[in-house]
Amino acid sequence: MLGNGANIGSIPWWVAEQAYMGYASKYGDSQSLKRLAERGGFAISEMDEYFPEWKEKTSIIKQLQAELATAKEIIENTKKCVANNPVYIYGPGQCMLEEALKEVKP
Repeated sequence: MLGNGANIGSIPWWVAEQAYMGYASKYGDSQSLKRLAERGGFAISEMDEYFPEWKEKTSIIKQLQAELATAKEIIENTKKCVANNPVYIYGPGQCMLEEALKEVKP
């Protein structure tokens, strides 16, 4: 939902909603956020103006998504390990359940 005629990227909808509040306070709400998105969304300069924290907020999301993907991978590998190795043997190429679980924090 970032663009200026060309689709150069996207941001989470809730971030666009935050920018829209700034936009609507300046220009009114005669054009909905949905319509604005259909027309190409906010330009980067508009995002900077209407929701200055947007880059920080979206980078945190990306970081958390990456951490979640890593945690899911560890869980899947641990499930496979448990299924294939009922007795845990520690060493190169073996299941290291305790180490994998240390990386997954509740």
